[in-house]
Amino acid sequence: MLQPETADSLSVGFIWTPSFVDLNIALDYFEVEIQDQVQALTAASIVNGCYLSENFPNDPLCSLFTRNGNTAQNPYEITAVNSSYVNIARQYNEGIDLNARYRKEFSFGDLTLNARASYILKWESQLRTASIPSNNLDQIGSPDWVASISARFDKGDWTAFWNTDIVDTVNNDRFYTSNSGTFLGQPVYYQRTVDTYIVHSVSLRKNIDKWQVQAGIRNLFDEGATMTSASGGGRGAGNVPLSSQYDYLGRRGFISLTRTW
Repeated sequence: MLQPETADSLSVGFIWTPSFVDLNIALDYFEVEIQDQVQALTAASIVNGCYLSENFPNDPLCSLFTRNGNTAQNPYEITAVNSSYVNIARQYNEGIDLNARYRKEFSFGDLTLNARASYILKWESQLRTASIPSNNLDQIGSPDWVASISARFDKGDWTAFWNTDIVDTVNNDRFYTSNSGTFLGQPVYYQRTVDTYIVHSVSLRKNIDKWQVQAGIRNLFDEGATMTSASGGGRGAGNVPLSSQYDYLGRRGFISLTRTW
């Protein structure tokens, strides 16, 4: 039976707004610890958690899968795994968020610059209280840091916008004993590193009375994430690393029409 999550959190912030320039800088430190976190585990995590538990075979995870009997055609084969939501022991996050905004008025228009960055100092989870914490950082899907930088220029009814998103390099080598092998008798190297990912987007907007027309291009330079080896990329589908930080659609344009009432 699922138990409610409990959490302890700490956050400390600093804001600087100097009087001599239109600048705002906010720096925040956060620390969050969740006990009995509700999470859907993979089949491999359930089976491994059962057999590696100090409470085996009485660990609750051991009740989430069934095996054939010793008289079956395939003795002791796992026949079903109930990968439903369960309470894990603990998850801990610690990091720093930085937000900055600068605005400058010119005779020919107004410029606004924004920058945001998140740096994760520590991110670990434990399946059971007695287990060794797992480091979730610096793997595909969990970069050490991400950042976004944007520039906006307003002149009358026109607004031009440029945005750049940056994702730090990640690597899954630590989950494997070797990063090389053989294929058809030839030595091969498994690519498990996704390089720093940078994607740009632009747009132009025009206000016309109660109407607003906007057009732009997402992923301006058609950037894709580094391809990984199908048998060594870890979190992915085939050669594509799966993570919400990466764009899988490529360069594309858009037009929107909005009216206010």
